[in-house]
Amino acid sequence: MSTKRASVRTWFVRWSPLAVLLTAWIGCSSQQGGVKRFDMSGKVVYGGAPVPAGEIVFLPDGEQGNQGPGGVAEIKDGAYRTVRGKGPTAGPHIAVLTGYDQGDPTVPGGSPPILFTEVRVKVDVLADKPTLDFDLPRQ
Repeated sequence: MSTKRASVRTWFVRWSPLAVLLTAWIGCSSQQGGVKRFDMSGKVVYGGAPVPAGEIVFLPDGEQGNQGPGGVAEIKDGAYRTVRGKGPTAGPHIAVLTGYDQGDPTVPGGSPPILFTEVRVKVDVLADKPTLDFDLPRQ
């Protein structure tokens, strides 16, 4: 009888951590899977010229009732695209754009010269419109 008890205990000790991890993984993945995120892309123009480099951060507009996750995209050669599956949710967002000029960094190891920083634009991310262009006037 004690051998049977020992083998049950061994089985439990061996497999219970896996069961806990599996339960946690299923719980976390179901929370993430419940939120529909959209892949976004488009063009970014500043003063009539394509923005050479930069980034866009899509922040959910809480004042408009959007509580979903945001998204981030890199601007390269006047275009951007969010990372697949990591774009913003549908609804009102505030897009925060930062753009860099071509050329060498002003400080060794630093960023290229800044064209503009933290320009905020209110946007609506729509499920049926994955393209959103930004045409920013020169400041």
